[in-house]
Amino acid sequence: MAHKAKVHRPTTWDGVLREVETARGELKFGKREETFFRGHADHNWELLPTLHRRARELRLDAEEALAIEGSLFWEFQARAQELHRESLSDWDYLFYMRHHGVATRLLDWTESFGVAL
Repeated sequence: MAHKAKVHRPTTWDGVLREVETARGELKFGKREETFFRGHADHNWELLPTLHRRARELRLDAEEALAIEGSLFWEFQARAQELHRESLSDWDYLFYMRHHGVATRLLDWTESFGVAL
């Protein structure tokens, strides 16, 4: 279910920072709780992972998209073992896949407000 994004239009950098703190308060974030940000060029865009956006473009259903992701996952895992000496979880592999540009079910997010902006 898509949600309509709130649109804020602060005119100063201090205004932007106040909006972020107001949102953190509305979401009941603790003082030291991490905040993750998601940047979008257009507030009308749906918040969809790359995998699902590409599936929609190619007219694939969710099952087909997840099957493709699964194939990419196993291929990436087999090749990435040479790069990562430590044992990685399946989630770690998905994070690395997304980081390297592979379409996955994960949304791109960052702890850096500046990167999202």
